[in-house]
Amino acid sequence: SLFSPYTFPWDTTTVSEGSHSLKAQAKDAAGNVGSSGTITVTVDNVIDPPPPTGPAFYIKQGANGDGSSWASPFGSLADAKTKQGGRLVRGAAYYVADGTYSGFTFDTPEDGTKTITIKKATAADHGAVAGWDPSDGDGQAVFTDTMTFTKPYYIFDGQVGGGPGSWDFGHGFVVSVNSNANEAKGIRFYNPENDGDTHDITVSHTEVNMNGKAFVCGQDAIYSIYDNDNIVLRYNYIHDTSRTLIVDEKSDNWIIEYSFLKNPSLNSVNPLPCNGGNTQHSEMLMARHGLPPDMNPVNPVENWVIRYNVLTNWRSTGGLIFSGSRNWEIYGNVFSWAPGWGAQTTANGGAIGSWTGYYTDGHKIYHNTFFDIWSNQGGDLFTAQGCTNCDVRNNLWYNVPELNNINAAHSYNAFFDSAGEAITESNKQVGTGDPMVARLSGDYRLKQATSPGAVLGSPYNVDMFGNTRGADDVWDRGALEYTGNTPPPPSYTLTVSATHGSVTKTPDQASYLSGTVVSLAATPDAGYSFTGWSGDLSGSINPTTITMTSNKSVTAGFAPVPPPPGDTTPPTVSLTSPSNGATVSGPVTVTATASDNVGVTQVDFLVDGNTEFSSLFSPYTFPWDTTTVSEGSHSLKAQARDAAGNVGSSGTITVTVDNVIDPPPPSGLVLALGLNEDTGTAVQDSSGQANHGTVLGATWTPGKYGSGLSLNGTDSYLEVPHSTSLGSATNQLTVSMWLKFNTNSNWNIGLGKVKDALTHTSPYFTYSLQLNNGTTTKQPRFWVTTGGSGSVITGSALNSNQWYHVAGVYTGSNMLLYINGTQAASGTKTGN
Repeated sequence: SLFSPYTFPWDTTTVSEGSHSLKAQAKDAAGNVGSSGTITVTVDNVIDPPPPTGPAFYIKQGANGDGSSWASPFGSLADAKTKQGGRLVRGAAYYVADGTYSGFTFDTPEDGTKTITIKKATAADHGAVAGWDPSDGDGQAVFTDTMTFTKPYYIFDGQVGGGPGSWDFGHGFVVSVNSNANEAKGIRFYNPENDGDTHDITVSHTEVNMNGKAFVCGQDAIYSIYDNDNIVLRYNYIHDTSRTLIVDEKSDNWIIEYSFLKNPSLNSVNPLPCNGGNTQHSEMLMARHGLPPDMNPVNPVENWVIRYNVLTNWRSTGGLIFSGSRNWEIYGNVFSWAPGWGAQTTANGGAIGSWTGYYTDGHKIYHNTFFDIWSNQGGDLFTAQGCTNCDVRNNLWYNVPELNNINAAHSYNAFFDSAGEAITESNKQVGTGDPMVARLSGDYRLKQATSPGAVLGSPYNVDMFGNTRGADDVWDRGALEYTGNTPPPPSYTLTVSATHGSVTKTPDQASYLSGTVVSLAATPDAGYSFTGWSGDLSGSINPTTITMTSNKSVTAGFAPVPPPPGDTTPPTVSLTSPSNGATVSGPVTVTATASDNVGVTQVDFLVDGNTEFSSLFSPYTFPWDTTTVSEGSHSLKAQARDAAGNVGSSGTITVTVDNVIDPPPPSGLVLALGLNEDTGTAVQDSSGQANHGTVLGATWTPGKYGSGLSLNGTDSYLEVPHSTSLGSATNQLTVSMWLKFNTNSNWNIGLGKVKDALTHTSPYFTYSLQLNNGTTTKQPRFWVTTGGSGSVITGSALNSNQWYHVAGVYTGSNMLLYINGTQAASGTKTGN
């Protein structure tokens, strides 16, 4: 800059996220140079998407509305997508009520930077909205399968739960995948084309639970493939997977903060043998730029921020393992193993590190606490691959007795009961005893100040509770700043009283940190109604919430429900099933709906005017065994009663009871036509199945044995009507006949079971014996149709004016054609 005021228009998007130094130098004409002091600033260009400014839609389990209001909500995200033309609306917000929902794929094409927001519905958002039911906002929306993102610009926000004070409970959204599928995922950012099309997505206040499936080796809670940039995970509880909690490949600019990451405890019931095996990933987080190992990657995974989290239980490969990586900031986190975890495992990759042979550069590891990591290398940093240009300062280890290696530049760290003597660094602190207030109860605050750590500046100057580091002139080491005489966040009690009813607290705890919001839901005993709150709450909204700022006492009031005055209005009732005129058999459920201005006490079901059953609760049903009444017509009616004795009746419907069961179709011989009548039009079936035939236009003539029929090939037939026995063949069939033909050239059907006499379309026959077209010779054919598909096998040519015995056999797997007892053709065929 040549002129005063001297300025520099700095575009911070051209540099990486995180800490940068600024300095100014002034020169005069003589070449003298003066320098300013150096200042440190933090570049943070990860911008949370703006709140939705477009339309709002509403979702409630089981609903079937148009989503425009709580009076007409969609039934699910899938229902919303279907009714909105196969995609969600860009720029819109979708509020999801308590309930259970299936997984979903977010694949709406992007429209600029318009963000789709999915939020857990809460009373704070909708308390005064028409159609809103407070009970829809005091619990959780649970998704029972994978939530997949294949397009950018989404916010998935449970709104409540997570972070200090509620690390592992109270999340508005829950993704709970209880599957034995090897490749099951919880939340998936999926960009298989590797084109950067999935980015700018925030997931917050969400529990992701993989339910710790043993002997299932490929499940991950968060799965990101490939190149999914600008992902934010905050205030989440991610836990109990059989493989890796978070997997990413080739993505930049992630933020993971205020979240609890926990692998399941190992025991005889849940050994998780795959997690930690030689053939499976087993990190808490695995991020890499790709394969194979490369010390000079073109596109490293870079600019990740992991801060203010609690991470519990890792094994084999290690904790946070990022390979082919650059410029990560990991600060303010608490790393530990649960009691007993270390006795069953090793973690050769350490708590933080890289795979061997991968580029790892420029990371800042500040103000983390590591404790109760007993096994070899489990608490090490970069033990498998050294980290170049990395800085490890102001961290604290307690009870990590086998700490071996910090393979990066390091100083100003504290080691309590953690082999600190073996670590060589400047300004280290070595001590004994537990420095934390109550670590096993989740209170990681320091009992007293540590030796002064390095002063690092923003953003490392606050801990996860917002305490400013160095406020007492000592910049403490570890995740939490010692607050001296400043008391910890206060904890308060909530006393609830109720007579003739009960009150449910959510969360239900003995004490609550200051600022915790507790939901209260009053439920009256039978015969009573809720009248309102007193004490530290007032009003009659139920459920309601109370914010803990002091010890609180709340009383729920209930009063007897007065008897209905002079009720003379009868209930209304109608039969809904079966329908009028229906034919029924066996057990039948007769259903009715009923309503009353005061209340329905019972619904009676009448058969032929006689009360057969009384139902006391909605849905009103009558399990009618129709075998207890006669065959034929019967009447049904319902009567509803209320407490005042008023009776309302439905209309009467008529049904037909038909419990006559047709006998099973016969097997064996079902048609035998000897053609020995030699006169008339009636032909007798000697199979015993009464499949008698009628001669239509044919003439009697001598046959092979006795008499036979002469057919002109055009309009003469022997017709046998359809019967159950003729249609009884499923996967085994034999048809045979004696025949001879003259020299005409028409097609000849010797014997055929027509498939559909009305339409007679292809395939024409269920089964048949045929002679194909020919002038002096013809070929015998056997036709079988199964599953709508006809198949034909054909034998060698036969001579005219000569008797032949032709037989077709279907075995369920093969078709066979016999001429005069000798197999002439075969083919493969299956089905019924």
